[in-house]
Amino acid sequence: MATYRSGSTFLSELFKQNEKIFYAFEPLKPLIRTWDRRDLIQKYGAIVMRDILNCDVGILSHIAKGWHYWMVRYNYTEYTFETTYQMCKGKKLRTVKIISLDNLENLSSYFGNDTAIVLLVRDPRGIYNSRNHLYEEPRENITDRENRLNSMKHTCYNFVTNMKFVEKINKLPRREKAGMPLIKQIAYEDVANNPILKAKEIYKELNIEFDDHISEWIHHNTNYNGDPNDKDLNDPQSTKRNSSATVNKWSHQLKKSQIYDLQNITDCAEVIKLLNYDLVI
Repeated sequence: MATYRSGSTFLSELFKQNEKIFYAFEPLKPLIRTWDRRDLIQKYGAIVMRDILNCDVGILSHIAKGWHYWMVRYNYTEYTFETTYQMCKGKKLRTVKIISLDNLENLSSYFGNDTAIVLLVRDPRGIYNSRNHLYEEPRENITDRENRLNSMKHTCYNFVTNMKFVEKINKLPRREKAGMPLIKQIAYEDVANNPILKAKEIYKELNIEFDDHISEWIHHNTNYNGDPNDKDLNDPQSTKRNSSATVNKWSHQLKKSQIYDLQNITDCAEVIKLLNYDLVI
């Protein structure tokens, strides 16, 4: 569970690269395009997620006809509803990338102790900087700056809400968590600075076997120092990066005024504090 431009594509690749795992790419996106109503996504999205993890991929075709292909679009070029279903059923473990749901507590209420939910968080200044490299659809009667900051207000509010929920869950006695999903919070910066180490920690906590192929993929995609004009390196959607260099990129790409704008958002300042990062003064 994450928000866009938080490092979710890279983190999800750690599972996608495992041949024993069925990986579904943002399965709620077709519903967003079909419904075009955020309130419906928040209300029914968790139910759709539960069905997808049970390989009921037909729900996507029922709501958004023919869109079952979307969630595996990076793995196969041609497949039918049936082959998508068989791919899912053929894997013991299934993962989904979620960036469209806001509330972790609500999401977790639909699952039991056979499920794990990873909450990915990131320094809001890093997210803001990353989003600034993407085109935002203009809105009437609002500047681009205001539009982007409003988006960050929403993101930071969700982060604070979800991080406090994780903190609450971590304080519960084990017996009270017996029927709940495993909920783990991960900071993007920790993964980016020590990708192989953190990947192994995540796999161990989730009780999944870690293999050398994943280490090789991580090494290839996180230690890139080649041609700065490489199209993959400059593609915002690419996973090829010098990962440790991306952590503090915001500090020299954002203007001081932009940093202050963001830190003046109460919830964003609280996220920075909760993550034990320093405010720019």
